[in-house]
Amino acid sequence: EAGFRRHESGDDYFEVSAVLGSNERIGYSQNFRGAKVTCILGGVDINLLNARLAPGRHEIDLFTLMGGCTIIVPNDWNVKLDVTPIAGGSEDKRSFPQTYVPKADTELIISGVVIFGGIEIKSA
Repeated sequence: EAGFRRHESGDDYFEVSAVLGSNERIGYSQNFRGAKVTCILGGVDINLLNARLAPGRHEIDLFTLMGGCTIIVPNDWNVKLDVTPIAGGSEDKRSFPQTYVPKADTELIISGVVIFGGIEIKSA
């Protein structure tokens, strides 16, 4: 696919963008502290299943214009979705086991603006 880029990252914080294309980031940092994501007429997939969230509150700052973003996180992460959709949408599609207990000492906030696009949060 034209414009497709895939990167693995051990960085605690990273920036990823897709303009008229797509980009995939696989994070494996054991001290993940957030990211900045930009999608303009393109898509970004972020897989954090092999990462560990650092203690405290961290943020993925997101801007989407006529594009989309999918973020996959482990089931035990405490994730808050705080996105402003303008003719777009945001959805938390995670499935939780009956014994779900989020980690109390960590929190990931996914915030930003989605214009004519969408964002999905998923789990394994």
